[in-house]
Amino acid sequence: MPVDKWSTPRSVSARISRDRGKLFVETVGRHVDTLGEQDFLPASLDDIKAETTYQITKPGLSDKAIRSNFQSVMEWSAAWREVAKHQEGEVVFQDRSFRTIGVQSFAHKISFRTARDLFAFGCELRRAEAGFQRMMTLLTIDRRLAALISGWETFVNLNSADFQIVQEFSRTFSADKGAFEGHHIREVPIMGMDTKFIGRNKALLAQILTALGRAVHEEADSFEAKFGFRVDDDNLIRMRDLDGSILPFPELALPVTGLDGLVKRPDKVVIVENQATFNSLAPVSGVVAIFGGGGKISSRKLGCVEWLQAARILYMGDLDRNGLIILNSFRSLGFNVTSALMDVDTYRKYADYRIIDDGTEIRSTKKLSDREMALLKVLKETGQRLEQERIAHDEITAAITAFSAQS
Repeated sequence: MPVDKWSTPRSVSARISRDRGKLFVETVGRHVDTLGEQDFLPASLDDIKAETTYQITKPGLSDKAIRSNFQSVMEWSAAWREVAKHQEGEVVFQDRSFRTIGVQSFAHKISFRTARDLFAFGCELRRAEAGFQRMMTLLTIDRRLAALISGWETFVNLNSADFQIVQEFSRTFSADKGAFEGHHIREVPIMGMDTKFIGRNKALLAQILTALGRAVHEEADSFEAKFGFRVDDDNLIRMRDLDGSILPFPELALPVTGLDGLVKRPDKVVIVENQATFNSLAPVSGVVAIFGGGGKISSRKLGCVEWLQAARILYMGDLDRNGLIILNSFRSLGFNVTSALMDVDTYRKYADYRIIDDGTEIRSTKKLSDREMALLKVLKETGQRLEQERIAHDEITAAITAFSAQS
């Protein structure tokens, strides 16, 4: 039946929904492109002209088709007349003359005055408004971020915490496009921008940096190298001189057999399991840091380092069963180890950042303190874990500073 192939309000709505990405760019993007640097940003989708028209197609329309499908044609016409009563779109009707039934008026096209009307008709208003608000938030930070409008749905898909990180990231590099060059990207002081956030959002961060004019090293093969951030080689044991005067260089990467060759040997060492946390450690007097790598640098491997056996060690790992296993193993081999931020209070403070723990069961807890055993009990009860990188940078620094001050 010909009417089955005619454009209906529902089919036009579905088409708008399907094309929402392109339509957002054609409306919001086009409007933003016309603004000068001093012009006010639009306050809502009502402020943006759509000027979008859809033809209402009626293939096979004829005198015979109308007579043969009269009831269906009337229902189709009624649906479009109902749409015409509302404000989302302006339906234009066109008269057609037929031999047997005379002049009849048929819906010819539907036009939308504003972007709000357009997306409302397509049942995409909520999503479009969310995209609009987030894009305007970014443009308030820097108008150059208008280059990202084509990816507006990426910003809509971010949860509120991640979008807050994106805003802070944009502010940081809007103020100084060359900021933190030669540093680890994790050193950028933004709450919540941990390794996992960076890993899953590298494409988005790359687009932000590019839009803000940061130099791009096209020949590089990693995100960090392309934008001038530091790239690490973790094949060796990595050390950082937080004091600045203990090791021959601020940072060293040596085979374990080379550690005993150090002329000046530290008596206070912090072992950090998480790479992002290790990379962003702040200067602290009298302390050298070793990157543990989540157990990759084992207690047995470090056990042959004579001066480390004599040193005072602060261990900081993930709040999970594996972290406690590593801590227990260091003590079992005779290392003089205390822990920090591996307790129930820390675990509860960052409850929103905990994830499911499917790690190894602990076989030995002989060397764990009462405080650490209390954490183990809560870990088993909740079945969750807290990664070290979720802990605030300031708390990490305070714990190491307190360790440094101990006599």
